[in-house]
Amino acid sequence: MSDLMIIGTGIAGYSVAREYHKLKKSSKITLLTLDDGNSYSKPMLSNALAKGKSSLDLVIADNQRMGRTLDAIIKSLVEVSSINIDEKTVSYAATSLPYKQLVIATGAAPIKLKINGKAADRVLSVNDLRAYGRFRKALENNKHITLIGAGLIGCEFANDLIIGGFTVEVLDLAEQPLSLLLPKKSADFFRKSLENVGIKFHFGSSLDSLEPEDYDSEEGSMQALLDNGKRFSTDVVLSAVGLRPRIELASEAGIDTNRGIIVDQLMRTSNPNIYSLGDCCEVEGHVLPYIMPVMQASKALASTLAGEPVEVSYPAMPVVVKTPACATVVCPPPKGVEGEWQEVATDTGVTAQFFDLEKKLRGFALVGDAVAAKAELTAKLPILF
Repeated sequence: MSDLMIIGTGIAGYSVAREYHKLKKSSKITLLTLDDGNSYSKPMLSNALAKGKSSLDLVIADNQRMGRTLDAIIKSLVEVSSINIDEKTVSYAATSLPYKQLVIATGAAPIKLKINGKAADRVLSVNDLRAYGRFRKALENNKHITLIGAGLIGCEFANDLIIGGFTVEVLDLAEQPLSLLLPKKSADFFRKSLENVGIKFHFGSSLDSLEPEDYDSEEGSMQALLDNGKRFSTDVVLSAVGLRPRIELASEAGIDTNRGIIVDQLMRTSNPNIYSLGDCCEVEGHVLPYIMPVMQASKALASTLAGEPVEVSYPAMPVVVKTPACATVVCPPPKGVEGEWQEVATDTGVTAQFFDLEKKLRGFALVGDAVAAKAELTAKLPILF
């Protein structure tokens, strides 16, 4: 029996395994994963094209090397079907494995849109290395790319593709890019900067249907029809409308879930032997699908798993948006905090600060040259908890 079992080999799964191995070198670790178990940097997916990186180039270490590094058993290409919290077992296929301590690090899955048309099943999404490989294959011999979603990932892919020489159009139901992160003046500066390099936005619109231009072909260009009646030809459609935490495995096992798998500051679920971190979990009401929270949580959780309980503490964690056309750093105010944005715009950037009802700084957004104030403003923010 393994001392620690981890479901998932993304950044969250491998990070906690690595930190735990530092503390408990003689302990046995087993990792189960639906993919091939190769270690890679997921944030690199949205700017790999401009860097000339293929999906193979993004692999940091294959699963065999990771197994040796962590002195762990890595079972790849297995789909965990259930967790039995009474018997303390995890099942996949016809196999059932016992665990002492279990970590669920299953990440999040792309939200799927309902799109009409014969070519609707050709809409791609990128959330892992294999999906990125399929996306890069689809780009071959094609030129016009349509992105659904002008959020962080959609804008990063759009900028990467325009650098790669593609024609790029972006759709979003919102009236601005990064609608969940930027106030209006900041968003306007960001939008104009991306438009200046050739990205075309369609705001307040969505994709209604997608039909092949050659009706009898499953390849080639497609006709995109928007809900506002606009129509245009496109070669590849990539959906980047967001992710939904994978909570089904935990929920079906009787573990408390909400938007994510609910954990306390020890990263412990409602079951005392099961923990969770990464994009699939919800800590004190917060779902934080970024890298810095994973790094903070993995160190604290590893200590707890090794017998020295440590509550995770999140400092202010700014997010750098990887859009070379417009340098952007955001640190959104905590969920539920009331207040208002105050923006100062110049010809070269916008500084936006979010103040709560007591006039305390609780978040910021910096675009253009204003990103120089990142360190100064970060130092003024309180910890999340």
